[in-house]
Amino acid sequence: MVSVPVRILLVCLLIIVPTVLSTNDQCRQDIKPAKNFQPHRYFQGIWYLTSAEYTSSGSDLCEESSMEVLPCVDVIRQNVSQYVEFVRRFLHSEVLIFLSDFDDGLGAYTSIHKDLNKYSPVHQQVHVLVPQLHLDLTL
Repeated sequence: MVSVPVRILLVCLLIIVPTVLSTNDQCRQDIKPAKNFQPHRYFQGIWYLTSAEYTSSGSDLCEESSMEVLPCVDVIRQNVSQYVEFVRRFLHSEVLIFLSDFDDGLGAYTSIHKDLNKYSPVHQQVHVLVPQLHLDLTL
């Protein structure tokens, strides 16, 4: 049986490595971001995400995100808790997004992800380019 810290390390690597090593063949680069994007409307409150892939690896995911705009430094801080079925644990991270990325009015930004898991042997930051598609925030 594989120890819990080793399993968590494997999950972190499964999440981080594809992001870091992504190429045009692995990720679509032609996604157009939303125009007239208003980050203050989007990055507030608590959001929930559920993702399920029907594979043999048990890749179901539930995520809770809380976001806040830190006006004194023009940064959006997002705290993310994800339950990963593969290791049967919650993984925690902090995401930082700079409001200056939205100066052009497009919903595309580079986020900095920090691993906050106590079991993780490597605490590193990963930079991820994220295009936001059109969102209906009228609910």
